[in-house]
Amino acid sequence: MPTYLAADDARLHYDELSTDAGAGAPIVVLAGGAAQHPAYLGDLAGLAEKHPLVVPHLRGVGESPAPDEPPAGSYWRQADDVEALRRHLGVDRVVLAGHSAGTRLAVSYAAQYPDRVAALILITPPTAYLVDVPSDADAIVERRRGEPAFDAALAALEAGPAELTDEGFYAWQQVMSPTAFATWTPAYAEHVRRGRWFLAANRAYFSVPPPDDLAQRLRAVAAPTLVVAGAEDATTGVAPVRAVSELFPAGRVAVLDHCGHFPWLERPAEFRAAVDAFLDEVADALDGVVETPLLGGDVSDGVVRRGGTVRRRPADGAPAIHAYLRHLEEAGFPHAPRFLGFDAQGREILTYLDGEMGGRPLAPWAVTDDALREVARIQRRLHDLSAEVPLPDGVAWPRPAEISGVPPPFDPGTDDVVGHNDITFENTIFVDGRPVGIVDFDLAGPTTRLLDVATTLRYWAPLSAPDDRDPALRDADPGHRMRAFADAYGLDADQRRDLLAVVDRRFARTWHTMKFRAERDGGGWARMWADGAGDNIKRSHAWFLTQHDALAAALTA
Repeated sequence: MPTYLAADDARLHYDELSTDAGAGAPIVVLAGGAAQHPAYLGDLAGLAEKHPLVVPHLRGVGESPAPDEPPAGSYWRQADDVEALRRHLGVDRVVLAGHSAGTRLAVSYAAQYPDRVAALILITPPTAYLVDVPSDADAIVERRRGEPAFDAALAALEAGPAELTDEGFYAWQQVMSPTAFATWTPAYAEHVRRGRWFLAANRAYFSVPPPDDLAQRLRAVAAPTLVVAGAEDATTGVAPVRAVSELFPAGRVAVLDHCGHFPWLERPAEFRAAVDAFLDEVADALDGVVETPLLGGDVSDGVVRRGGTVRRRPADGAPAIHAYLRHLEEAGFPHAPRFLGFDAQGREILTYLDGEMGGRPLAPWAVTDDALREVARIQRRLHDLSAEVPLPDGVAWPRPAEISGVPPPFDPGTDDVVGHNDITFENTIFVDGRPVGIVDFDLAGPTTRLLDVATTLRYWAPLSAPDDRDPALRDADPGHRMRAFADAYGLDADQRRDLLAVVDRRFARTWHTMKFRAERDGGGWARMWADGAGDNIKRSHAWFLTQHDALAAALTA
């Protein structure tokens, strides 16, 4: 089940319902109850066939933990959780739907984050806390009197639950459910048994009253708003629900005949017609959820941006990489994406780092000495925070490939950090010509400081013959750039002396590793090999050996 991180670091769960055809804007659906498991919503009469439905488990409900203090579970405060979910989904503005008590949370979010609402759907909302309008619910009740199930449900409603436990509350809700339907059938009786209730979460939900000016705040919510009412809803009536729709500047109401409190169950075709027409009309408000392909590096295919997130297939060793990214986040390292979880397609979700990558081809601002020094400082901060990276039980880093006759990348037991292992220009994010972040942690893993630095200098010095370099670096002085990097990183004299031996060993192994990965993994590795990467490595190694003494002098002068 996918999860997201709330502002207070609580990890909250949500369900994702979608089909291959459901390519529309996702809709965040807030269950009612209050505090009923969202299973009772189903797929809202097949709405998931058109739009992915994101259904959070509210605090203390289902798989989401109970709040540490009841106010954090109130509908007013859980608006912050909805905002965290919006960010997690990577949408600039969210399409929000709520049913019954869930509309309290939807309304609270709209009042607190009006600019983040793309569209609002309120299904049979409670009204007394928003409008002071004479209710016609009593008239609906009088029309129903004499129906045995309805009369028994009314009596149960007036008596309250027999015991204040989850089980007692759940049993009471089932007995009084006939009041919520225009007619009572065995199918509805079966339905109300879905989705248990959570009494403690129910109490917390109402623990913080909304501000007195809540209704007035809704007049500033410009998002298109659809309010759905059942003409026979004895729970809410119709007139007050109409009045709620009038609070919103772009509000409208759909009243469904022969319908009670559960429109998608009682009148599914009419419900879908009203909701589909509304969403079709406001389609322009749903921009910002298109997936845009991104350059995923040489060996990462299928990487897309979705709003404020990046979606991609997990790499080898993904559990360890995700633990590493969480470690960096907790340590306050600002230059890496945050791991947010997985989507319904099994893709990992990462935060999108705003900016530009340095190539391809390289931009002039990407190759300045200032940019080089900043990358060195970022890598030093990364290493300083990565000497010890705890992994969850059962999670381990993949072992380096064992290639017959080829030494390992470093001697056993000498690894002293977890490194990125691939800080190229393409994996560096710039803002105004200044490096601000590094992405694509696919190759992250245990290494040595010097080996990770050597890998970075392979591209940033660069350690290659002039004819093999990007035009922006063709006339670069690799010795000068290595010295500038070493100074900014803070390499000491011993590290500078040892660095070139590490570079030599890396070159000797890289050709074999590239060939091995091309044959074993195919994909981007095979493409690079076919494009001559192996020959480039050999030429670069030969060039490095001819320049060894000059580079050593530059490093240690």
